[in-house]
Amino acid sequence: MAKIVLHLEDGTTRDFALTKDRFTIGRRGACDIVLTNLAVSAEHAAILTIPPDSFVEDLDSTNGTYVNGRQIKRHFLRDDDVIEVGRHKMVYQLAEGAPLSVATTAAVDATESSVGIISGEPAPPVAPSAILRIANGPNAGKQILLERETTSLGKVGKAVITITRRPHGYFLAQLEGADPPSVNGKAMLGAPYPLFTNDVIELSGVRMELRLEGAAQEGRQ
Repeated sequence: MAKIVLHLEDGTTRDFALTKDRFTIGRRGACDIVLTNLAVSAEHAAILTIPPDSFVEDLDSTNGTYVNGRQIKRHFLRDDDVIEVGRHKMVYQLAEGAPLSVATTAAVDATESSVGIISGEPAPPVAPSAILRIANGPNAGKQILLERETTSLGKVGKAVITITRRPHGYFLAQLEGADPPSVNGKAMLGAPYPLFTNDVIELSGVRMELRLEGAAQEGRQ
Protein backbone atom coordinates (compact mmCIF):
# COMPACT_ATOMS: atom_id res chain seq x y z
CA MET A 1 0.00 0.00 0.00
CA ALA A 2 1.30 3.44 -0.92
CA LYS A 3 1.73 6.16 1.71
CA ILE A 4 2.38 9.85 2.14
CA VAL A 5 5.34 10.84 4.32
CA LEU A 6 4.79 14.33 5.76
CA HIS A 7 7.98 16.19 6.72
CA LEU A 8 7.41 18.40 9.77
CA GLU A 9 9.25 21.61 10.64
CA ASP A 10 10.98 20.00 13.64
CA GLY A 11 12.65 17.46 11.35
CA THR A 12 10.36 14.54 12.18
CA THR A 13 8.00 12.78 9.80
CA ARG A 14 4.49 11.34 9.89
CA ASP A 15 3.28 8.51 7.68
CA PHE A 16 -0.23 8.37 6.23
CA ALA A 17 -1.25 5.14 4.50
CA LEU A 18 -3.47 5.70 1.47
CA THR A 19 -6.23 3.39 2.67
CA LYS A 20 -9.07 5.24 0.93
CA ASP A 21 -9.96 6.00 -2.68
CA ARG A 22 -9.93 9.74 -1.90
CA PHE A 23 -7.49 11.23 0.62
CA THR A 24 -7.83 14.96 1.36
CA ILE A 25 -5.21 17.53 2.39
CA GLY A 26 -6.10 20.92 3.83
CA ARG A 27 -6.59 23.23 6.79
CA ARG A 28 -10.08 21.95 7.64
CA GLY A 29 -10.23 19.52 10.53
CA ALA A 30 -12.17 16.96 8.50
CA CYS A 31 -9.26 16.50 6.07
CA ASP A 32 -7.19 13.32 6.23
CA ILE A 33 -3.99 15.37 6.49
CA VAL A 34 -4.61 18.60 8.42
CA LEU A 35 -2.13 21.43 7.82
CA THR A 36 -2.82 24.51 9.94
CA ASN A 37 -0.64 26.97 8.01
CA LEU A 38 -2.61 29.93 6.60
CA ALA A 39 -1.07 29.37 3.16
CA VAL A 40 -3.08 26.12 2.99
CA SER A 41 -6.67 26.26 1.78
CA ALA A 42 -9.49 24.64 3.76
CA GLU A 43 -9.57 21.79 1.23
CA HIS A 44 -6.35 22.24 -0.70
CA ALA A 45 -5.67 18.99 -2.55
CA ALA A 46 -6.79 15.39 -2.82
CA ILE A 47 -5.01 12.14 -3.62
CA LEU A 48 -7.16 9.68 -5.55
CA THR A 49 -6.16 6.04 -5.70
CA ILE A 50 -7.29 3.24 -7.98
CA PRO A 51 -4.80 0.51 -7.04
CA PRO A 52 -2.00 0.34 -7.90
CA ASP A 53 -2.08 3.93 -9.19
CA SER A 54 -2.56 7.28 -7.45
CA PHE A 55 -2.74 10.87 -8.61
CA VAL A 56 -2.87 14.20 -6.80
CA GLU A 57 -5.37 16.90 -7.75
CA ASP A 58 -5.38 20.55 -6.70
CA LEU A 59 -8.84 21.54 -5.41
CA ASP A 60 -8.75 25.10 -6.77
CA SER A 61 -6.58 26.18 -3.84
CA THR A 62 -5.48 29.79 -3.37
CA ASN A 63 -1.74 29.13 -3.46
CA GLY A 64 -1.58 26.04 -5.65
CA THR A 65 -0.21 22.53 -5.33
CA TYR A 66 3.29 21.64 -6.53
CA VAL A 67 4.93 18.33 -7.43
CA ASN A 68 8.71 18.25 -7.75
CA GLY A 69 8.72 22.05 -7.90
CA ARG A 70 6.12 22.36 -10.68
CA GLN A 71 2.60 23.66 -10.14
CA ILE A 72 -0.02 21.11 -11.14
CA LYS A 73 -3.76 20.70 -11.53
CA ARG A 74 -3.61 16.92 -11.72
CA HIS A 75 -0.51 14.77 -11.56
CA PHE A 76 0.00 11.03 -11.95
CA LEU A 77 2.15 10.10 -8.93
CA ARG A 78 5.36 8.11 -9.08
CA ASP A 79 7.50 6.75 -6.28
CA ASP A 80 9.32 9.52 -4.34
CA ASP A 81 7.41 12.41 -5.92
CA VAL A 82 7.59 15.46 -3.62
CA ILE A 83 4.24 17.21 -3.08
CA GLU A 84 4.27 20.79 -1.74
CA VAL A 85 1.21 22.33 -0.10
CA GLY A 86 1.87 25.76 1.39
CA ARG A 87 5.15 25.47 3.26
CA HIS A 88 4.70 21.75 3.81
CA LYS A 89 6.47 19.00 1.89
CA MET A 90 5.37 15.41 1.68
CA VAL A 91 6.68 12.44 -0.27
CA TYR A 92 4.61 9.82 -2.08
CA GLN A 93 6.10 6.38 -1.50
CA LEU A 94 5.10 3.00 -2.84
CA ALA A 95 5.17 0.02 -0.50
CA GLU A 96 8.16 -2.25 -0.95
CA GLY A 97 7.42 -4.74 -3.69
CA ALA A 98 4.39 -2.81 -4.97
CA PRO A 99 3.84 -2.81 -8.74
CA LEU A 100 5.19 0.29 -10.46
CA SER A 101 3.40 2.34 -13.08
CA VAL A 102 5.78 2.47 -16.02
CA ALA A 103 4.82 3.72 -19.47
CA THR A 104 5.55 1.14 -22.13
CA THR A 105 7.01 1.86 -25.53
CA ALA A 106 4.06 0.18 -27.27
CA ALA A 107 2.08 3.36 -27.88
CA VAL A 108 -1.07 3.26 -29.93
CA ASP A 109 -0.21 6.43 -31.84
CA ALA A 110 3.07 8.30 -32.23
CA THR A 111 1.44 11.70 -31.72
CA GLU A 112 0.71 13.54 -28.47
CA SER A 113 -2.69 11.86 -28.48
CA SER A 114 -1.05 8.45 -28.21
CA VAL A 115 -2.51 5.80 -25.95
CA GLY A 116 -0.26 3.20 -24.37
CA ILE A 117 -0.58 0.66 -21.58
CA ILE A 118 0.92 2.23 -18.46
CA SER A 119 0.36 -0.20 -15.64
CA GLY A 120 -1.63 -2.98 -14.07
CA GLU A 121 -1.67 -6.06 -11.86
CA PRO A 122 -2.68 -9.64 -12.71
CA ALA A 123 -6.38 -10.16 -11.99
CA PRO A 124 -8.21 -13.17 -10.63
CA PRO A 125 -10.54 -14.81 -13.17
CA VAL A 126 -13.69 -13.01 -12.08
CA ALA A 127 -15.10 -10.94 -14.94
CA PRO A 128 -15.15 -12.20 -18.54
CA SER A 129 -12.02 -11.55 -20.55
CA ALA A 130 -12.05 -8.32 -22.52
CA ILE A 131 -10.15 -6.67 -25.33
CA LEU A 132 -10.00 -3.12 -26.66
CA ARG A 133 -9.85 -2.84 -30.43
CA ILE A 134 -8.35 0.43 -31.71
CA ALA A 135 -10.68 1.89 -34.33
CA ASN A 136 -8.72 4.78 -35.85
CA GLY A 137 -5.25 6.22 -36.35
CA PRO A 138 -2.04 4.50 -37.49
CA ASN A 139 -2.69 1.53 -35.22
CA ALA A 140 -6.30 0.90 -36.24
CA GLY A 141 -7.15 -2.78 -35.88
CA LYS A 142 -4.67 -3.48 -33.11
CA GLN A 143 -5.98 -4.99 -29.88
CA ILE A 144 -5.21 -4.47 -26.20
CA LEU A 145 -5.98 -7.45 -23.93
CA LEU A 146 -7.41 -6.33 -20.58
CA GLU A 147 -5.93 -9.19 -18.56
CA ARG A 148 -4.96 -7.18 -15.48
CA GLU A 149 -6.94 -6.05 -12.47
CA THR A 150 -6.25 -2.42 -13.39
CA THR A 151 -5.00 -1.26 -16.77
CA SER A 152 -3.96 2.37 -17.21
CA LEU A 153 -4.08 3.84 -20.70
CA GLY A 154 -2.83 7.13 -22.07
CA LYS A 155 0.10 9.46 -22.00
CA VAL A 156 1.35 10.61 -18.59
CA GLY A 157 1.15 14.38 -18.36
CA LYS A 158 -1.51 14.56 -21.09
CA ALA A 159 -4.41 12.19 -20.48
CA VAL A 160 -4.64 8.95 -18.48
CA ILE A 161 -7.59 6.66 -17.80
CA THR A 162 -7.90 3.34 -15.99
CA ILE A 163 -10.06 0.33 -16.75
CA THR A 164 -10.56 -1.76 -13.63
CA ARG A 165 -11.68 -5.38 -13.71
CA ARG A 166 -14.11 -6.13 -10.88
CA PRO A 167 -16.18 -9.25 -10.11
CA HIS A 168 -19.27 -7.66 -11.68
CA GLY A 169 -17.63 -6.10 -14.73
CA TYR A 170 -15.27 -3.40 -16.03
CA PHE A 171 -15.19 0.24 -14.93
CA LEU A 172 -13.59 3.30 -16.51
CA ALA A 173 -12.13 6.18 -14.48
CA GLN A 174 -10.15 9.28 -15.42
CA LEU A 175 -6.80 9.75 -13.69
CA GLU A 176 -5.25 12.69 -15.51
CA GLY A 177 -6.07 15.24 -18.18
CA ALA A 178 -8.16 18.38 -18.59
CA ASP A 179 -10.60 16.85 -21.09
CA PRO A 180 -12.66 13.85 -19.95
CA PRO A 181 -12.77 10.67 -22.04
CA SER A 182 -16.05 9.82 -23.73
CA VAL A 183 -18.08 6.62 -23.92
CA ASN A 184 -20.32 6.28 -26.97
CA GLY A 185 -19.89 9.99 -27.64
CA LYS A 186 -20.87 11.10 -24.14
CA ALA A 187 -18.29 12.77 -21.87
CA MET A 188 -17.53 10.66 -18.81
CA LEU A 189 -17.60 12.71 -15.61
CA GLY A 190 -17.43 11.84 -11.92
CA ALA A 191 -17.37 8.35 -10.44
CA PRO A 192 -16.02 5.21 -12.15
CA TYR A 193 -18.20 4.40 -15.16
CA PRO A 194 -19.44 0.86 -15.94
CA LEU A 195 -18.50 -0.51 -19.35
CA PHE A 196 -20.38 -2.93 -21.57
CA THR A 197 -19.50 -4.87 -24.69
CA ASN A 198 -19.45 -2.76 -27.88
CA ASP A 199 -18.90 0.47 -25.92
CA VAL A 200 -16.68 2.91 -27.79
CA ILE A 201 -14.19 4.80 -25.62
CA GLU A 202 -12.48 7.90 -26.98
CA LEU A 203 -9.32 9.27 -25.37
CA SER A 204 -7.37 12.17 -26.90
CA GLY A 205 -8.83 11.47 -30.33
CA VAL A 206 -8.18 7.72 -30.25
CA ARG A 207 -11.30 5.52 -30.39
CA MET A 208 -11.33 2.04 -28.87
CA GLU A 209 -14.12 -0.54 -28.92
CA LEU A 210 -14.60 -2.86 -25.94
CA ARG A 211 -15.39 -6.52 -26.56
CA LEU A 212 -16.24 -8.89 -23.71
CA GLU A 213 -15.73 -12.60 -24.24
CA GLY A 214 -19.03 -14.44 -24.24
CA ALA A 215 -21.01 -11.19 -24.15
CA ALA A 216 -21.49 -10.45 -27.83
CA GLN A 217 -25.21 -9.82 -27.42
CA GLU A 218 -25.12 -8.07 -24.01
CA GLY A 219 -24.54 -4.43 -24.80
CA ARG A 220 -25.54 -1.24 -23.02
CA GLN A 221 -29.30 -0.88 -22.59
